Amino acid sequence: MHDPMAMRPFFGYNTGEYLKHWLSFADKPKLKLPKIFNVNWFRTDDNGMFLWPGFSENSRVLEWILQRCDGEDVARECPVG
Repeated sequence: MHDPMAMRPFFGYNTGEYLKHWLSFADKPKLKLPKIFNVNWFRTDDNGMFLWPGFSENSRVLEWILQRCDGEDVARECPVG
């Protein structure tokens, strides 16, 4: 079975009920949901080299997330949002 997030081994309960719970949030408009961010660690340049310099630079991602949470316009439009 295709399991892209590798979560199947961790479901010790009814998966349908789990998904039903999270999908029910759409019916609660006043609910304050957490912000979700997407980072592509495997992006490459024209030469095939990774653009991300490594784990020592992870504070850059945290700074970007905090700027977004503070309402600063530091985002760039892309196909995933």
